[in-house]
Amino acid sequence: MNNLFANVKKIWREAFSALWQTVLNDRQLLKKPPALRIEFSDHLNAKRGARLTGNVAFTIEVSSQFALNLHRELRRVKNGLASLVFDSASAQRTRCGEVLAAVEQLTVGFIVLHEIFHLIGGHFDWLKAKPTSRWTFKERYQEVPPNWRTKPSYSAIADAYLLESEADCSAIQWMLQVMSARELQRLLQTRTGHIQFFFGRRRLAAFRLLLASVWLAIRRLESAREELKFNNSARHPLPVTRVFAAFGTFLMHYSHVSNVRFDAQGGAQHTLTDDDVNTIREFLQHILSPVLKCDWNPASPNLPPESLEAQLRFYLRDYGNHLLNKPVETIAGRELIRMEKARFRMDRSLRSFRYYRSAKLERMARRRRTGRPARHS
Repeated sequence: MNNLFANVKKIWREAFSALWQTVLNDRQLLKKPPALRIEFSDHLNAKRGARLTGNVAFTIEVSSQFALNLHRELRRVKNGLASLVFDSASAQRTRCGEVLAAVEQLTVGFIVLHEIFHLIGGHFDWLKAKPTSRWTFKERYQEVPPNWRTKPSYSAIADAYLLESEADCSAIQWMLQVMSARELQRLLQTRTGHIQFFFGRRRLAAFRLLLASVWLAIRRLESAREELKFNNSARHPLPVTRVFAAFGTFLMHYSHVSNVRFDAQGGAQHTLTDDDVNTIREFLQHILSPVLKCDWNPASPNLPPESLEAQLRFYLRDYGNHLLNKPVETIAGRELIRMEKARFRMDRSLRSFRYYRSAKLERMARRRRTGRPARHS
């Protein structure tokens, strides 16, 4: 047990050290961020995963039990992970260890970067500066203390959930464009530095493994929350909304659909060419579908109906409608639109607290009709 945990801690510490140094060296930094370190806690509940704490100097506090549980879960689903890379059963069996090493590095990297972007994205300082807020950042509006008489409003919870989604999407973008994943490069036998620039079969495998890594991380964190059981957006933003927002970041980088603009209500729009539609369908068929079809519950004979993956499959058709400019039909589709529209207000609020230059959101007073369909988010 001690040797296992020592190895797990080594993976996390090496990931943090490499990623934080890369962030500090990035030219997009507007100002030097405060000191940051990583620590493991035997007291932090495994359901919490990791959290950002501190005031002047900051710490990413990782639940020891969460890190161990994640390590073990990856080994339980190793066959599914290997199938995302290799078609042959022989290769899946003989190279499974390499796949696990790559996925663990990616999964840990995503969680670490998620917390890093809470810091350099200005989330922590923004919440700290709110004069009427009774919340600390670590509570994230998601876990209401039982002794509280007044619970936060839906809009307050949704704001905090949007911060979680932004940290997810920023981490994914960083992993695709900036991070060098050594284990993944070794597995796919390539010297190409960044996943965004992989080609052919390597590109398919890399996107699948990174998407699976992000999915497994969010799945473990979201499945621990009580709100998952209710599947009711009247109480709390749906966990599938956070997942679909992350998938959207993958899609944008896979398909190169990036000329997104925003209308006066905050709805995202872009003109889809025939090539855009084809690459969206390719992403859905060859990247997203294989990941979601994997057996992530090998100990269960059937897919648990209350599981996050069961909810994803239920809403997947509407997610495709959303991407292809068709009317959305479910609460998940409508919530994606609602979260997208909240971005302007949140971006304006966060701008002065950010440590890096974020993408500018350009408003459109009205949508010009070009004869091509425009995407509404």
